[in-house]
Amino acid sequence: MNKIAAILWCILSLAWTTASWAQNVAVSGKVTGANGEAIIGANVLVEGTTQGITTNVDGDYTLTNVPANATLVVSYLGYKTEKIPVGNKTRIDVTLREDTAEIEGVMVVAYGTAKKESFTGSAAVVKGGELQKRVVGNVTKSFEGTVAGVQVASGGGQPGEAASVIIRGIGSVNASATPLYVVDGIPFDGSLSAINPADIETMTVLKDASAGALYGARGANGVIVITTKKGKKDKIRISYKGNVGIASRAIPRYDLVDMKDYVEMSYEALRNSAQYGTGMDFEGASRYAAANLGQQIGGLKNPEYYNPYKNYTWETLIDQSTGKIRSDAKAAWNENWLDEISDNSAIRTEHIVSVNGGSERANYVASLVPFGRFQEDKYFHITKDGSAPGPHIMKALKAEVEKQGIPYRLNSKVTEILSDHGKAIGVEVSTPEGKYKVLSKAVIVATGGFSASPELLKRYAPDWIGRPTTGASSLTGDGIRMAQAIGADTASMEQIKVNYLCHPLTKKDGVSLTAITPYTVLVNHDGKRFVDENHPSINFKSKAMMKQPKHEAYAVVDQKAMDNLKLMRNYADAGYFVKADTIPELAKKLDVNQKAFIETMDAYIKDCKEGLKNDKAFGRKIQYPMLNPPYYAALVTPSMQSTYGGIKTNTKAEALDTKGHIIPGLYAAGAASGHEAYANEVGFAAIIGLTYGRIAGENAAAYAK
Repeated sequence: MNKIAAILWCILSLAWTTASWAQNVAVSGKVTGANGEAIIGANVLVEGTTQGITTNVDGDYTLTNVPANATLVVSYLGYKTEKIPVGNKTRIDVTLREDTAEIEGVMVVAYGTAKKESFTGSAAVVKGGELQKRVVGNVTKSFEGTVAGVQVASGGGQPGEAASVIIRGIGSVNASATPLYVVDGIPFDGSLSAINPADIETMTVLKDASAGALYGARGANGVIVITTKKGKKDKIRISYKGNVGIASRAIPRYDLVDMKDYVEMSYEALRNSAQYGTGMDFEGASRYAAANLGQQIGGLKNPEYYNPYKNYTWETLIDQSTGKIRSDAKAAWNENWLDEISDNSAIRTEHIVSVNGGSERANYVASLVPFGRFQEDKYFHITKDGSAPGPHIMKALKAEVEKQGIPYRLNSKVTEILSDHGKAIGVEVSTPEGKYKVLSKAVIVATGGFSASPELLKRYAPDWIGRPTTGASSLTGDGIRMAQAIGADTASMEQIKVNYLCHPLTKKDGVSLTAITPYTVLVNHDGKRFVDENHPSINFKSKAMMKQPKHEAYAVVDQKAMDNLKLMRNYADAGYFVKADTIPELAKKLDVNQKAFIETMDAYIKDCKEGLKNDKAFGRKIQYPMLNPPYYAALVTPSMQSTYGGIKTNTKAEALDTKGHIIPGLYAAGAASGHEAYANEVGFAAIIGLTYGRIAGENAAAYAK
């Protein structure tokens, strides 16, 4: 019995020793790149097994029951695979190194990526750097000649028109031959002219039947997959790119007949047709040609309408003995219409400002392309369907927060910021179903300005009470008032963002006509110009207009301005402009001193006709000569577009109280935040919104953590 017990004891001891040796451990750690940025979705696998996990949004992982003698294999696309023995370590942090060779061979296809060597279809990758080397107006023209089998042809010549793209020929006689465009994984049905080439990281062109296999019937004509740039964890980086060039014809213009030659050739054609086609004699054919010349050229019931030679009728214009225009005929006009519709030295400008950076929780990249980029297109900022951009932005934001799993609430109005011993601890919310409280460690106020708040305007900007506004009716300053209620100070509340070219639709609401700025001449009710229309300061021009009778003026433009501005044509159709064929006719339709108005406009148009570089009245450069009737005039007045003042903050977007102390947990961004440096000019608010939105988000997240 003792022997059996001894044997059992030996067996148990051996089993215990073996179990101790093969004991499993829990291993956790963090996977980062060479720059210290967390790698999301990296694979962490126990070598030789199926046991593994992927890293979370912070790059962290945890594996349980890992044998002490195991080896961890850590891998991620674009990085070199690392193998680390576990031993008796319970925490293993891994830094992956970029694999340049592997990155070069990766392309975006359908809903993921593939290596070139493993992709069996026909595809080509164009890097964003190659696109940016070309100074062109839109994306389609930027990759012309970069991919074999892809034909890129300019359109009909319409300004801003995108080039047509055909991949491997035309697949159908009746159906469209346009390829499918996919931007960041989403089919894109808009105009590619709206995409800034500087925002593109790569373009993958899928050229064969594999496109149909990946994207279905919509990929029958090929697929162009566009991947945009993403922000990187780093300090905020602001970059600027500017191009200025002259557009000119690639080939010389053909020699064309002038008006005199065209009239004589038309007469000769009619005479020859009558003489040799119907058998008339020379004299009879000459009389026939003279009698029908006006109808041939004018094409109207009144053949004299288009007769430029006003001292002769069409029938008497031609000397029938010579077949030539009479020597004493005087032309009322002789325009070269090709000169009117083309510019052999057109200036093209492009200005791009980009901001990118990131934190441990989020990356961001944004670019701003000012109007100069679209001067070639002659169309200003509007959505594809002509609607307001706000709903489109909300739709995109809603989709993104849902994708990230972030909870959100709509149709919920914040009525109070909750505080406890000087700290912001949440908000009270009102909904159609009732009120409730949301407790949080940090609150960010981003509710906009107060241009629609009579109460705040009366207190801080009384001169603007009752003035028209182009701002949203929702800008009531609620966030500013709620912050003041818990002790927040304000700054720059008297600063107003002005729109001096506002059509006063009503006493409260207006329509912005800012797009006509380069074309316009401003004339007051006295019929006189009063300010340099090209002055760079909107404030300067607004103050000058506020000194005029009724604080109003008329913005006068010609047909060329309307032809170049699609948005203004829409406003003209809506009745915001008065139209007339002549300046005297226009004067009769306006509330102005007619004599003074006619003299003022005639003097300016005379300067334009003389081709002067300088406007005599103000010594300014004439950007767009007013030479193309009919003429248009719109009543304009300075209006509020928005306010600049708001909650006083420091450089971390933290709200400050009246003593300059930080209010813990309270942050402000955008037009709801006030800054001493605010300048009342266009563009500054957007920069403040972008910059302080990021700063407020990062610091609030860090505080809450």
